[in-house]
Amino acid sequence: MDDRDEEEHDSTYERSPYCVTRTFILDGEEITLSLEAIFWDALMWIADEQHKSVGAVIEEVDDNTDARDLSSAVRLFVLQYYRRRAGR
Repeated sequence: MDDRDEEEHDSTYERSPYCVTRTFILDGEEITLSLEAIFWDALMWIADEQHKSVGAVIEEVDDNTDARDLSSAVRLFVLQYYRRRAGR
């Protein structure tokens, strides 16, 4: 992603902080996940870096958490992922 694309993305979040809902199949069950657009973008970037699909990343999060709320678990995963990358 070049700087211009990143600037365009950043301005989107200032105007649209609303949740985006997507549906996935996890362990044979259909689940609906609502996240803010910036978290969906972060998941796409993480999936791309790991050469996985977004669904595979979400499944990994689901398999490695005891949280009852998958949306919260995904947000925490994204935060922890980027904190580790920053060396914190």
